[in-house]
Amino acid sequence: MKTKEREKVIKIGKRLKENETGNNSIIKNGITIAVEGLDGSGKTTICNALAKTEKVKLLHTSIPKLLPDIRRIMNDNLKKYVPFRFMYYLCAQQMHQEHISNYLKEGNDVIFDRYIYSTLATHLALDKLYNNNKNSEQIKILFYEAEKNFMTPDLVIFLNIDRVMRLKRIEGRQNSNDDTNETLMDLYLVEFNKILTILKEKGKMVAEVNNSDISIDKTLENIKRIIKKTKEMKRDCLYIQKTCKKV
Repeated sequence: MKTKEREKVIKIGKRLKENETGNNSIIKNGITIAVEGLDGSGKTTICNALAKTEKVKLLHTSIPKLLPDIRRIMNDNLKKYVPFRFMYYLCAQQMHQEHISNYLKEGNDVIFDRYIYSTLATHLALDKLYNNNKNSEQIKILFYEAEKNFMTPDLVIFLNIDRVMRLKRIEGRQNSNDDTNETLMDLYLVEFNKILTILKEKGKMVAEVNNSDISIDKTLENIKRIIKKTKEMKRDCLYIQKTCKKV
């Protein structure tokens, strides 16, 4: 778009913005937010707190309840079943997709307590730990094909917490070995940072929040500011898209 045309679009957008308020706002749908991070980082606590806000729907996607005996077999033999376990978790998350559009159309924000990015990072880490990356390319191919059928979050929040604090928070829980396997967690962080880099390069909204030394309330306050900024940016993008059609 030429400079003069761009200036014209911005001026029209500003006029529309001034004239559209309240229920007449161009943003009629909510936004999608994926909250990611290791166990003990505070994901579920943060997600539950956000879900108490009016017009917010929370989807827990971390522990699928499909075929528990099959899940147990896969967990007991990760060397053999990592790619199958990966597809199992993706299929479980796919089940939520049909509800998301309806929630958004009703004006709700949708928050995911873990999403497909965690699923990918976890299984790449598992494959590295148990199979020396034997299945990594297969897992990536499966992911990029499956991703086409998933809602892309408007915002990905990664809760980054130091190891000591994380282990302190999960102390006393009845966790699987994977939750406290520090080698696995280190591998997960490597893979997840790669995913965050790719998302940023694609222009996706990504926010890393280090909540090691701050309270849950302060973390929640910071995240609410990030969500507000994301909504403002989405609103501005929608204004531009709408005004481009009028030019």
